[in-house]
Amino acid sequence: MSLDYQEIRSAVVPVQSFDLTVEESLLFKKYQPLGYILFSRNYQNPTQLRRLINSLKEASGRDDILILIDQEGERVSRLKEPHFKVLPNAIKYHQDAKINLNAAQERLRSDFAFVGKQLREVGVNVNCAPVADIQYDWADPIIGVRSYGNDINTVVALCEAADEGLAESKVQSVIKHIPGHGRALVDSHLELPFVSTDLKTLLETDFKVFQQLGAMKLAMTAHVVFTAIDDEVPVTLSKKAIDFIKRDIAFNGLIITDALDMKALRGDIGEVTQKASTSGCDILLYCRADLKGVEVVLQHSHGLKYHIIERVKSFNCFC
Repeated sequence: MSLDYQEIRSAVVPVQSFDLTVEESLLFKKYQPLGYILFSRNYQNPTQLRRLINSLKEASGRDDILILIDQEGERVSRLKEPHFKVLPNAIKYHQDAKINLNAAQERLRSDFAFVGKQLREVGVNVNCAPVADIQYDWADPIIGVRSYGNDINTVVALCEAADEGLAESKVQSVIKHIPGHGRALVDSHLELPFVSTDLKTLLETDFKVFQQLGAMKLAMTAHVVFTAIDDEVPVTLSKKAIDFIKRDIAFNGLIITDALDMKALRGDIGEVTQKASTSGCDILLYCRADLKGVEVVLQHSHGLKYHIIERVKSFNCFC
């Protein structure tokens, strides 16, 4: 990193619109976020997007910032055609894999390599994909077609292919939502899901996917309470759960929270930020276009720890 890593906040924050405001620029110069996340509200055309990202680099005083976006597939893609390719929903690759897994892997790798190339050309270097959650027909549809299916080996193989494709284009992937969101009966954007499945079953299914993807460099949390691990606190805010992910699931990469402003996490955003930080999450994500909220998150985020900065340096986007 260009600056003393301890001056950089362990947070990824949003931008309000198409251009950086004076207030945002001053705030980012003061607090130095690790990175930024972009949405459809930030995009008019590729030229404008490059200009915005260059403004973020200028405000940060460094080139090695993380620029995140969700570009999964048809259901969740912030950048649209004709300028950007929108992939089919993940479930389509699952259907292809039932016919020929190797062919489905190659197609997915190639598709994500192309998406990564387009992202990299405008300055985006982290794609919050692929979804590694198992699909359950009886669960809330928030995952649904975004999943690569209900077969563990297929989900793992396709997630690895997506990661390989993005890596070819020097874009870092984010597997999500660790340790699994597929069983949730409600949408964590709206309320807090509780999963009461026993630990043995979870280790043989949902958790097993993330265990097999343990060498990935970055994973996003699920705002879900797994009563077998912590019967009250959602994964993102639970030291028990984050310790379990690192020790028992043996995930070796960095852990970024899902958006701290989602309704599954109730309470003052400063308090939520502190809880996520002390739980053991490495990077804190905030997505609401609210400058006061962004400032609070940055104020309550810790400076980067040495192990985090070393891992970030190893991301595909910087290698």
